[in-house]
Order: sequence, then structure tokens, then C-alpha cells
Amino acid sequence: MSYAGLVPSVHASGGNTRYGRLTKRGSRLLRNVAIQTAYRQAMYGTTLGTYYRDLKSRKNARVAAAATARKLLAVVWRILTDRRGFEALPPHRISRNSSPSGALANLDRERALSLTVSPVKTI
Repeated sequence: MSYAGLVPSVHASGGNTRYGRLTKRGSRLLRNVAIQTAYRQAMYGTTLGTYYRDLKSRKNARVAAAATARKLLAVVWRILTDRRGFEALPPHRISRNSSPSGALANLDRERALSLTVSPVKTI
């Protein structure tokens, strides 16, 4: 995600750490495509669209789009590094933890990214 500049800037001094705006370092094209894709996903009932709408109900649209774009790039990175196919979980199968922060349940990495990774059949 840092290649696309979708990571927060960190200001640390002593024991204090403060996270700021996106760094916007890296590929501007990749960042713009990921954010536009996040906005587009909001129109559909996909897992990423549900994630965007849920986050937008608590934060503003730009923050929700950046977070959704970051999640999208995490999924893409996982697919490319594991060389596996992608199958999204239906939005109703994404379980939430009962904590007040609404964090995802403590699931393995694949479920936390709201995806199921399956081997790709090679010919």
C-alpha cells in the first residue's frame, strides 16, 4: 500500500505517536485508480461496496474511499503473491466482532480481508 501512497503519515517524538493524512508518495496513477475503483464499488452489493458504505456511515466519503482502496490493494497484493484465484465472500457472511469499535472478528488473514483464496487451475 505504501507504493500507492495509501498509508498514513507518522509523526513520532519520544513516546508520542500521531498519525496524519495519507503520505501520497508513490504511484499517483495507482492511487487514483484504486480510489476511483473504491467509489465505483460503493454502487454495487459487493464485499468492498458493503465495506465502503459501512465505513462511510461513520466517517466521511473520502476517508471511506481511501480505506476501501487500501483494502482493495491488499487483496490484489495477496492474490499476486500467493498466485491464487479470488472469490469474494458474500457481504452477509462477513462477521463483525461484538466490540464497540466494530473491528473485524479475529479471523485468519484471508477472512479478515473478506476473501476466500483458492488455487488456480493450470492447464
